[in-house]
Amino acid sequence: MRWDILIALFNNAILLLALSVVYEATYLFAVKYRRLQKVFSGLLISIICITIMSVPFTLQSGLIFDTRTILISVTALIFGPIPTIITVAVASIFRISVGGVGVFTGLATILSSALIGLTWRRLLYPKSKKLYGLNIYAMGISVSFIMLVFILLLPFPESLNVIGEIIIPVMLIYPIVTVVLSLLLLHQKKISAYQVKLKQSEERFHDLFDKAPLGYQSLDIDGNFIDVNQQWLDTFGYSREEVIGKWFGDFVSPEYKESIRERFIMFKKQGYIHSEFKMQNKNGNSIFISFEGKIGVDSNGEFKQTHSVLKDITKQKLAEESLRLSEEMYRKITENISDIVWTTDINLKTTYVSSSVENIMGEKPEAYLKNKLEEKFSEETLKKIRAILFDEIEMEKNPEIGKDRTRILELEQYKPDGSLIWVSMSISILRDELGKMEGFLGVSRDITQRKKAEINLLESERSKSVLLSNLPGMAYRCKYDSKWTMQFVSHGCFNLTGHKPESLLNNRDLSFNDLIVPEYRNFLLGKWGHTLAKKEPFKYEYEIITATGVRKWVLEMGQGIYDSQGEVVSLEGIVLDISDRKKFENNLRYLNEHDKRTGLYNRDYFEILLKNDANKKDGSKRALIGINLSTIQILSTNYGFRYTQELIKKASAALSKFTTEECLLFQTNENHFLFYFKNYKDKNELINFSKNIEKSLEFVFVMDKISGGIGILEIENDNIVNVDFLLRNLLIASEKAINIFEKDFRTCIYDEALEEIVNRELEIRNTLSIIAASDINDEFFLQYQPIMHLKTNSICGFEALARIRTKKLGLVSPLEFIPLAEETKQIIPIGEKVFRKAFSFLNKLKAQGYEEINVSVNVSAIQLFRVDFTNRLFEIINEMDVNPKNIAIEITESVFTSDYENINNIVSKLREEGISVYIDDFGTGYSSLSRVKELGVDCLKIDKSFIDNLLDKDPDKSITSDIISMSHRVGSLTIAEGVEEENQLEYLRDNDCDKIQGYLISKPLDEELALEFLKNNNTNK
Repeated sequence: MRWDILIALFNNAILLLALSVVYEATYLFAVKYRRLQKVFSGLLISIICITIMSVPFTLQSGLIFDTRTILISVTALIFGPIPTIITVAVASIFRISVGGVGVFTGLATILSSALIGLTWRRLLYPKSKKLYGLNIYAMGISVSFIMLVFILLLPFPESLNVIGEIIIPVMLIYPIVTVVLSLLLLHQKKISAYQVKLKQSEERFHDLFDKAPLGYQSLDIDGNFIDVNQQWLDTFGYSREEVIGKWFGDFVSPEYKESIRERFIMFKKQGYIHSEFKMQNKNGNSIFISFEGKIGVDSNGEFKQTHSVLKDITKQKLAEESLRLSEEMYRKITENISDIVWTTDINLKTTYVSSSVENIMGEKPEAYLKNKLEEKFSEETLKKIRAILFDEIEMEKNPEIGKDRTRILELEQYKPDGSLIWVSMSISILRDELGKMEGFLGVSRDITQRKKAEINLLESERSKSVLLSNLPGMAYRCKYDSKWTMQFVSHGCFNLTGHKPESLLNNRDLSFNDLIVPEYRNFLLGKWGHTLAKKEPFKYEYEIITATGVRKWVLEMGQGIYDSQGEVVSLEGIVLDISDRKKFENNLRYLNEHDKRTGLYNRDYFEILLKNDANKKDGSKRALIGINLSTIQILSTNYGFRYTQELIKKASAALSKFTTEECLLFQTNENHFLFYFKNYKDKNELINFSKNIEKSLEFVFVMDKISGGIGILEIENDNIVNVDFLLRNLLIASEKAINIFEKDFRTCIYDEALEEIVNRELEIRNTLSIIAASDINDEFFLQYQPIMHLKTNSICGFEALARIRTKKLGLVSPLEFIPLAEETKQIIPIGEKVFRKAFSFLNKLKAQGYEEINVSVNVSAIQLFRVDFTNRLFEIINEMDVNPKNIAIEITESVFTSDYENINNIVSKLREEGISVYIDDFGTGYSSLSRVKELGVDCLKIDKSFIDNLLDKDPDKSITSDIISMSHRVGSLTIAEGVEEENQLEYLRDNDCDKIQGYLISKPLDEELALEFLKNNNTNK
């Protein structure tokens, strides 16, 4: 081997040591930059590789030799794929740039070294870590051998010469250098990993200390704070600067300060402390603290600092006190009741018994606790108790079974003197604070006297069994078989069945089973089997066939007779004739299912039938045809209730002619009929059916000129069983038919258009509910229509008008939402919101100097007639500090005619406070002017319909001037509504109308626009 080869090899080996520097440098990167770390290490290794390849030894021109195989294979083993790929790429590029005959050999060597290193890293090295030195040596041999093989790619015979020159250093020195370098890096990796873990451990410890759920503090030898964690600061509300260096006693409750000095001395002396006391947080509240501490010492064993953990146990202390009071109360209760209260553990060992045990059992509680269960109960009773309680334990394992269970047992129990008493035990589960079962809680009551009475009564009943033969019905004793073979039959058999008793005994002429109506036989046998299995009394109703062939309803009541092994010996009972009762029940059922005047099925029966058909889910077509005769009530005023009832009966008789098995007629309301159609062909069949009904009803009511509506509704979903929902939709369809056609009888189908009407109404109702419930809602607002005084031509007031606008509905007319608000009583809270918004507008007017302008608010009859209306209104006025003289209440004329006396009292109260009262829409409600004069209202608002009449060719024929004149004579002002044309204004001015409002002056304006309008039109404030 040439000397220059050894020198080059030595130089290369020194360069290989730079790998350790690379490895150390990679640990400068944080863990979260792991991928960047790998790229960085790959680049550094590439630089080392190029440096090694730059100082090779040359065998001949174009043929260089270095230790890159060691570098690349060790890189693959230690650093992994990414650095290896980067190094291979850079080394390959560099080797190609050098050129020469050994290019392909060099490239093959580079790639093979990387693949072998990665293979060892992935597959072979992890399997033999105990012999990792030998394992790495084997890798070095493999890399060197493959390198020699690739030298054969050189031209012959130069390839053999090269192998001869380098085989010794390659196969001897290269593997050793590979092992040494790898072990150095692995050792360095282990040290670096330990350093990382130590740093992470320190960081975790710091986080644990600062984020620990318990408070931590450290004090110096004088008891002053050295350190606290965040939980300590959060618990007591201080900052770290307010605590560090202060004496610990400054933070405890005053009553504990002196004892803290003593305890701290003991703490330092004995080296640990466990205590509970009260401290105070920054706001002065007391906190109960559990305190655990130890003394920390230095290397010489001298005091260094204290280490203490504090836990807030305030809730625990309060709970303990509550528990103590609860237990004290429980003890008082259990000690003073006559029943025995006791508890046991899970193994039924008695752990507590109340003092009342001495009164019942004759022994003190201490003695009772020592007695074993075998001394208190017989073996058979004890088995029963254990079986039941074991069953409770098993049930406890099932999470679906409720935890609040109680068992009631009646058992015999031994007293200490050996005598037996009967006790009733109410047993429930005893649980710990986590809800886990820990035993049983029971209450025992002495029922000996009651049991004796029951036993005596049972014996008495048995002794009276001979009287059964004289009872109505048939008393019997029979075998438990399919024939009900009779062993005894009382004389009542003949009256019940028409057969003599002896004909049934032992099935001589026929069996009792032959008398039972066939459809009841199997069910009756199964019913007895179920009852006997539970050893319960038997009671069942069924039908029999008498000797004359008459079906008769009977009630059988009986019980099983058992032997000592619990087997059924026979059956005993009585069979009673209940035909009369059944007839009465059937009559009662008929009355419950039919209308008493027309005899038609009623709504209750319809609801049952609809639900049963829906549950079948057979997909059959079903529809409803509703007949609305609500207009018939018009005749009640003139002809009386009986007359209209006779018309209803005639309609019922006419409609009954259309009934079939698939088309039943119901009377769901006094003036509403309903056909329930099933299995029809299509909608045309329903329409044709309705046309026939129209003709029939028009003939019935031809003399009375009564009209009505017919609605059709197809039930498209088997799940719909909401009768209110169906009848409501049907009513909508029938009322639409009435409203559209007005005369005679017409039909309307509930379709998508009607559905939209219903949905819109529902949406409005929901919107009203939201408005009524919320304080702030942009969908609800007020607009203000100016009112002009004709004498001064100035704005003297505004009418507040409620508005609703939503994204879904757009602007909703008051004519649409006010009736719904009144129907749902939402008008009450919404009306109060109107007052508040209007009064807020008044305050803004006042703030801008318009102190004489008033605002009128419309009030519904529902609002007005509430008992607290005036009081609530006055409260809002006082609350919002508005002048009552600037407020006017508008009341519809029809309200005055509905309850004059009540409305008179309300108007008086309002006017006494200075509030003006207007009659709205005057002239449409036919109110008496004398009554208006008695009320003394401030103003009559002439309805728009009278103002519209002024547009006729001859306005002098209008009675508007008469209304103005009469209003003035009773002392009221007038306001004309809906003024839109100049000639209307001139007429009203000529006839001394006081005020006007309408589009001629202004449309209703938003609040800001109303203020702007007032500013532009009223120069004098």
